[in-house]
Amino acid sequence: MLINSVFSYGRGVTPAVWGFLDHRPTFSRVYYILGGTAYYRDSESEFRLLPGMLYILPSDRVYSIWEDENDKLDHLYLHVLTTPKISSPILRDPTTEPLIADLLALIPQYITS
Repeated sequence: MLINSVFSYGRGVTPAVWGFLDHRPTFSRVYYILGGTAYYRDSESEFRLLPGMLYILPSDRVYSIWEDENDKLDHLYLHVLTTPKISSPILRDPTTEPLIADLLALIPQYITS
C-alpha cells in the first residue's frame, strides 16, 4: 500500500451526534484511539474501537461508525488517499512495533485541532 496524500489530520473528541451510517468515503480514515467508546460495522465485521489501537478504515466499503454519547471518542486522526484503495479494516497494536508506538506517543503533544 502506498499513501498518496494526507489531507486532514488532528486530535479531537468527537462532537455531538457524531457518527456515520452506511457511509462510503472517498478516502481512508486512520484513527489512533486515546479513549472513549465507539464501534465500527460493515457487511462483514463489527468491532469496538479500543484505546491504544491503530485503525485504518476502508475507502472501498460501505460502513458505519457510532459512539457512546456518554463516553466521547478521544482520538488522533488522519484522512489519507492510498493506492490501492483499502478494501477492509486494518487493525494494529502499535506496542508490537516500537517505532510506531514512540511516534504515536509524541503526536498528541504537537497536533492541535
